[in-house]
Amino acid sequence: MQESTRRQYLSLLGIDAWLPRDEPDAPDSALPVATSPAGVAPAGVVPAPVSVPEPAIVPESPAVIASVPADIATETRVPAPLSFSLLALPDGLLLLAAPVTPEAPGLSGPEHALLASIATALAPGATLPATDEFHWPPRGVKLPAVAASGGATDVLVGLLAEHRRRRGLRDLLVLGEALAAAVQPAAGRLGLNVVAVPALAAMLSDPARKRACWDAAKSLRRGG
Repeated sequence: MQESTRRQYLSLLGIDAWLPRDEPDAPDSALPVATSPAGVAPAGVVPAPVSVPEPAIVPESPAVIASVPADIATETRVPAPLSFSLLALPDGLLLLAAPVTPEAPGLSGPEHALLASIATALAPGATLPATDEFHWPPRGVKLPAVAASGGATDVLVGLLAEHRRRRGLRDLLVLGEALAAAVQPAAGRLGLNVVAVPALAAMLSDPARKRACWDAAKSLRRGG
């Protein structure tokens, strides 16, 4: 019997004719998927190029640079050498005089004579002791070997403290502005009075400076 005739009979008998609907298409997830080994694209498929972002270059912040310790961020500074002659006078007075150059072995003959004249004017009648010398670093020791000690100030403090203990040191007459600047920090720690006058070499080359030296130094004159 044809399908159209069967439907007509069922309609005359009052029976609804139910027609089977077409089955829906299988979802994509139900379809078999061809698999490929890990990291290998299926045949015929060209993988899209992968874009790898370049790392961003961030300039260092000034605050970060400033936080670097100075002894690392910059080259370690080597302190300057220091040499001078010293003459101890009675009643707590000490004369310090720098040589012409740090490389010089000590005071020249004319400088020794001028220093002795100044000492005699400040301490009339006193027997002048021998002149001592101070060298930092000690001769034969290179500066880099003692650069970590922080300079000559600590050594000077020890030297001046010993003079104060043994001779009652109170006053320093320092001949030379550069030497006075080097000695002042150590003298300040001990509360010592510092009077700076022209260097011996400067007074020998310009005798007028001897008057300036005496005007500043005469307040240190000891009785005699």
